[in-house]
Amino acid sequence: ASVGRGRIKTDQFLRSVDREDVYIAGDNMFYIPEGEETPVPQMVENCEHSASTVAHNLAAAINGGSMEVYKPS
Repeated sequence: ASVGRGRIKTDQFLRSVDREDVYIAGDNMFYIPEGEETPVPQMVENCEHSASTVAHNLAAAINGGSMEVYKPS
């Protein structure tokens, strides 16, 4: 599901809410962390942190293991 600025809605693992086999990182993601009211801002720090989460979760999806919830800081 695409929202404002062409961003794509994600779940807590940064997968597209429409397709679990598509992961979104950086400025393209639209994610509202639990307990927050606004989406994660489009900032370089969030791009870097989300890339790490996506890499971990892709490896978990391929090799097995637990996925990590994206927690922007």
